[in-house]
Amino acid sequence: MRFQKGQSGNPATQFKPGQSGNPGGRPKRQKEATELANRQTTAILEHLATKVLEGDVAAAVAFLRYSLPMPKARLPAMELRPLRTLADVQAAMDALARHIAAGELSADEANACLPCWTMPAKWLRLPS
Repeated sequence: MRFQKGQSGNPATQFKPGQSGNPGGRPKRQKEATELANRQTTAILEHLATKVLEGDVAAAVAFLRYSLPMPKARLPAMELRPLRTLADVQAAMDALARHIAAGELSADEANACLPCWTMPAKWLRLPS
């Protein structure tokens, strides 16, 4: 069929009103696989734990990755002076860099601190 002005696409292949674009729905296998995994989770973790106790390093990595919650970055206890000028913000960023270099902060912890300094820096740069 030729293109006609004011009409998009081929009417023979366009979606029809009241007709689903996915009549079969989501494939059933995904749901069944998820249910199977949920039923077997305890058995899988017990098997991994057994392998870990036998000295299997790969099993230890998998066990720790999937059985423990992901640690959240904590906001470290740091003394923060008032940020009234851009120089104050720069001094705070320098202190953060010193804590990272000394091994007192992980990269995730430092990343959690950044909004404390970047937002005031943006506000201080705004024209008055």
